[in-house]
Amino acid sequence: MSESVYGYLQILKFALELGDKMLIGYSASRLKDEFYSEMSEILSFDDRARNLDLVNSLLEKGKNEVSIFVDKELEALKDRYLFLLELCASELEKKEAILLKFDDFNKAYYANLGKILQEILSLQKLLAKKAIKKAKDEKERLQKEQIYEDIRRQEDELKQQQEEAKQLKKELNAEDEAEIKRIFKRAVKFCHPDLAGSNQKIKLFYKLNQSYKERDLQGVKELLWELESGVMNSFEDLSEEDLKRCDKNFLMEAIKKLEKKIAALKDENKKLESKAQYDLIMSPEKWDEYFDLERQILEEELKTLQRELEK
Repeated sequence: MSESVYGYLQILKFALELGDKMLIGYSASRLKDEFYSEMSEILSFDDRARNLDLVNSLLEKGKNEVSIFVDKELEALKDRYLFLLELCASELEKKEAILLKFDDFNKAYYANLGKILQEILSLQKLLAKKAIKKAKDEKERLQKEQIYEDIRRQEDELKQQQEEAKQLKKELNAEDEAEIKRIFKRAVKFCHPDLAGSNQKIKLFYKLNQSYKERDLQGVKELLWELESGVMNSFEDLSEEDLKRCDKNFLMEAIKKLEKKIAALKDENKKLESKAQYDLIMSPEKWDEYFDLERQILEEELKTLQRELEK
């Protein structure tokens, strides 16, 4: 028995344990020349326990016929790849966690200050209308109309922000918060657009991301189960490159891509962390004090606009 045949027997065993019919058919077709009658039986009888016993007996026999060669360089590349995959997932989770906190801050901002911002924009719009009427020529009138349209657009955006602020996010306790982060980080390795090529997996990532943003722990758990159960890992869904994942050249290329992606993610996270209000945004206990100060500034602006309108 050759090393290749022994390898396909191991794949077949894994496929039977997983119940992946696509993978069973693929590996059995590679073994028909060597074990025609046995493979015909496996493909004819849908009895997993019986078929596993048959494959295990062939594997046991093969142990005495083949010397399994362990390529230390290949194993080292696999370990490096898996380590980088974990690191990439960690950086992705960190980025999503920061963006989630930014989103929370924006919602809190508009929930607290949306009303006074709306009043300010209403007065600005009235002043813009007056300015249009007082325009001295066509050029000035067009400029004032553009200012009016900009304010009106800001009003529409503000209404949308206020609606989003009303959509309350689930609050998780510390234990569930830690769990959802752990599960999310594991799940992104299966389906993030930067790590997975299939459109089906990419769609699942956006669904996963939405569940994570909504702090839907059960939804994130279900998506991880769907990804890990093999539903998304049939050969129909895998590319040629995926099928060659154990090839040294492929692994070295994949490692280079992951290293570049990790460097890019770290750079993105540093940029997010360097934003002026990062420390404030990441410290929710400081938000109320900040909103109170902002409200005072906006109230002064509102009074100034009211005085201008009364002239």
